[in-house]
Amino acid sequence: MIALVIDTSSAAVTAGVVDLAANTGQRAGLQSPVQSPAQVTVLGEHVYVDARAHGELLALFVQRSLSDAKLTMTDLEAVIVGVGPGP
Repeated sequence: MIALVIDTSSAAVTAGVVDLAANTGQRAGLQSPVQSPAQVTVLGEHVYVDARAHGELLALFVQRSLSDAKLTMTDLEAVIVGVGPGP
């Protein structure tokens, strides 16, 4: 699964694109297979520490991360966002 990862809950502005290779296995007592990430491969990432630059840099970092990964928005299967207290 190709996912866009964004975190702005700290002073760092972070955006990246990852490939989450799924591992299908059986859990004891469950009838259906369970999906869990087996491997995470970073395809592109950009991080800059400045608590006052989130608004200016986030969209740019998303675009650059996708470009580094040679992907477009339509290639994304998920968006993962770090939430929490922060700027």
